[in-house]
Formats: sequence, C-alpha cells, structure tokens
Amino acid sequence: LHHLQEVTASMSPRPQCKPDLEEHSYQRSMVLERCRPSLNRQRSQPVLLFAKKALRNIRLLQRWWRKCSLQLLMVRGETAMRWQQIERAEIHKQQQQQQQQQQQQ
Repeated sequence: LHHLQEVTASMSPRPQCKPDLEEHSYQRSMVLERCRPSLNRQRSQPVLLFAKKALRNIRLLQRWWRKCSLQLLMVRGETAMRWQQIERAEIHKQQQQQQQQQQQQ
C-alpha cells in the first residue's frame, strides 16, 4: 500500500478533459478517446504492475486458506468426536457411582 501511495503521488494529475457524462454514450466515448493520448502510460505502468502482483498474492492467499480451512474442518470433526467419547465415558462413570451408592444404602 505504501508503494502504491508513492507511485500515485509521483504521477501528474489527470489532464483536464471535458466530461459530458449526462450525454449519449457515444459522446462519452469520444471524450475518453480525446483524453487517451494525453495519458502518460509510463507513469501508470508501475501502478498496474503493483495491482497485478497484489492480485497474484491474493489468489495465493485464497488458495492457501482453502487448504487450511479443509484441514481445520477435519480437525474440528475429530475433536468433536473425541469430546463426545470423553463425555459419554464421564456420564457412564457418574451413573456407575450413583448405582454403587444406591446399592450401599
């Protein structure tokens, strides 16, 4: 983000074009066509390269998260099954203790 701010700060402001945006779409495209030669592509290239690199990193992060989320889902399921077994064993122990106390009385 800091690199993007530096690059955009070094760019000259956009040339003043006459945007009649309420007019017909043909007229809007003509305004854009008149402004196009005045744009400095050499200054906009670092921004585009930065955006391309950022998109690649985002896709990489998304791919990594998909893998991790599947692993987390499996671990969560295994942990839930373990807790159920532990709870059943604990309930069984409590029931046995209650039965023994009743038999002793």
